[in-house]
Amino acid sequence: VDGTQITVEIILTAIVLSGEEVIHALIRDISERKRMEKRLEYTSYHDQLTGLYNRAGFMQEFDKLLEEKESVVLLYMDLNRFKPINDKYGHDAGDVVLQRIAIRMQKVFSKEAILSRLGGDEFCALLTGDDVVRCIERVSGEVVKSMKIEGHSLSVGIAVGKAVFPNDGSMAEELLKQADADMYKNKNKNKNGKSR
Repeated sequence: VDGTQITVEIILTAIVLSGEEVIHALIRDISERKRMEKRLEYTSYHDQLTGLYNRAGFMQEFDKLLEEKESVVLLYMDLNRFKPINDKYGHDAGDVVLQRIAIRMQKVFSKEAILSRLGGDEFCALLTGDDVVRCIERVSGEVVKSMKIEGHSLSVGIAVGKAVFPNDGSMAEELLKQADADMYKNKNKNKNGKSR
């Protein structure tokens, strides 16, 4: 009546009524069920805190990219000095930090980049056409900027590792391990975590 579109399920049944065969139709509005299915699918593949892909969604997108593209760069990013924020100011403050970092990352990387919060304070980005060195510099610069949370000026650092398909591996898990190892190498190289 008001022009709103709905999703319906139609069940047709042939029945005999007063000696004549008729078709009985049951039409049911299933719009709410479809919305719930979409929401469930979304939450299965996205991190509830940041809205970025979670590990399952990221791995699914990663596998697709490896089939479609000739070259893919994986950046594995780990926040430094995040645990002390959680310990001192509580998990609510830590959650706000993670949300703001995710927003900053979305501003740094192109719309084609696939971003993920793998868990805790670990993030990943898949790049297919971006200037990798510039992206690392920009994300490092954005992440370390202090942020006001509950009247406190808080800041974190970042360590970034990378792996390139096909040079460093041909499978998603293999590339993740390689980028993670590179990230730890860079983290140990620069204990304050303010670059790469």
